[in-house]
Amino acid sequence: MPQKVTVLSATQELDIVSQQAIITKFIPMLSHDAAKNVLPTLPEILVVFAEKQLPQSVIAHSIAVAYVAVSIAEFLTASHSIKFDIPALAAGGLLHDVEKIQTDHASRGAAFVTQLGYFSLAPMIATHMELVFFHGQPLGEAAILYLADKICKGSKLISLEKRLAQSIQTYGDLPSIREKFNTAFIIRDSIVQAVDGKYIPLAEKIIWETITGGNNIYGSESL
Repeated sequence: MPQKVTVLSATQELDIVSQQAIITKFIPMLSHDAAKNVLPTLPEILVVFAEKQLPQSVIAHSIAVAYVAVSIAEFLTASHSIKFDIPALAAGGLLHDVEKIQTDHASRGAAFVTQLGYFSLAPMIATHMELVFFHGQPLGEAAILYLADKICKGSKLISLEKRLAQSIQTYGDLPSIREKFNTAFIIRDSIVQAVDGKYIPLAEKIIWETITGGNNIYGSESL
């Protein structure tokens, strides 16, 4: 019997916490064998969530961001065999808001994972709020996490265009907001140019539609 594929609609939340099939995706990536003591395992990450007493909304957002970031990396790898540290990206996505209830949570989060010995996670966590990225710059885990965070509002997917409009409406048309989103648009453009749409699984096409703003833009080849 063919496996049933669930396709998320544009208005549906990525309620990852309740979708065991999706959270299970992280288990082999963050097992003891895969982590090799340089990354936290998934059970260890869940313990950190409990110890930090993170609100459920932060946990749901973190799982959504990790899922989206891993999916983007997989799109790029399938399209052009671009190599990413996908287990590190999964762990970094899950822990990027580990200090969310504190001020300056990005730098505090980076310091926290460094203290635990997970040095590869620190740069992407430190820069998930502010990142310098230029046209033509190679894509890396930090850039992917940065974009994934911007297109996940809570656990719901949202286009960059809509997220920018909402931010301006809430906080005003500030240069700092424009700068952050300009970085996200540059990263988005780099990803769009590199991804071949035929390699995007049906269940994850809504992620791609969110990235492209629903414009059905594909990189090397359209479907």
